[in-house]
Amino acid sequence: FAAAAYVAVHSALGHKEFRFLLPLVPIAMAYAGSALSAANSAKQFWGWTIILAVTNVVPAVYISTVHQRGAVDVMHHISATAASRELLLAATLAPGEAVAPGGGMSVLFLTPCHSTPYYSSLHRNISLRFLDCSPPSFRLLAPLDAKCIDEKNATRGPDEADRFYKNPEKFLRCAFGTKSEGADDDTWLGWGAAYLGVEEYVGEYLGTGAAPPAGGANSLPTHVVLYSGLLEQVEGLLGELGFTRDVSLFHTHALVESRISKTIEVWERKKKAPSSLA
Repeated sequence: FAAAAYVAVHSALGHKEFRFLLPLVPIAMAYAGSALSAANSAKQFWGWTIILAVTNVVPAVYISTVHQRGAVDVMHHISATAASRELLLAATLAPGEAVAPGGGMSVLFLTPCHSTPYYSSLHRNISLRFLDCSPPSFRLLAPLDAKCIDEKNATRGPDEADRFYKNPEKFLRCAFGTKSEGADDDTWLGWGAAYLGVEEYVGEYLGTGAAPPAGGANSLPTHVVLYSGLLEQVEGLLGELGFTRDVSLFHTHALVESRISKTIEVWERKKKAPSSLA
């Protein structure tokens, strides 16, 4: 009963992780041992042992080697890409000249926060950035879409990841500097400014920064990682920004949450973006 109640309560939570079930392992082992000790014969004992082994080993192997493997494979791909870029760059430099880590590579993860092993499996000193989902008191002072929202909304409203998934294209245009994403159009003032065509002036008044600063609102990364389910909303914009698909990797057969997809992709910036976007 205690184990069932624990699973029921944690199943009702919005945020689920397999590690939340670890406290049940000692209880499960105790019940398994009790059931095996009650076996009336060696045949019954080994029968239950085989059943337990099959129902645990097979799922364990699948979950450990297949399910959601894309999150790990994508980090291996990024590491290999960084090594390749360093070799190519080194071939063009004078003897003794230092090579920038990853050949100047930078990666933006447009995925649910903490979706990948990140630096723990990368082992390379390159710039990585993922969407922030920290509690209000610990959020970044300069979110990617800072120029499109006021400070109160940034620190107390939806987190960076939620803002991105609400409107991915708008978020990216805000992050990388367009001329049309000044004031926050979720407010009455932003709506009115858009209606009158004076977003730039209202954005400057609000301090949200309608026009991108010199050089763009944020520096474009060399690579973007995202789940394929987002492509319907952002593929066109990625093309405008100069990105092309580098690789598409299998992630999972079973979708356990709405923000992931069966494949995860890496997009690489091959050409310079138009000045109105970067």
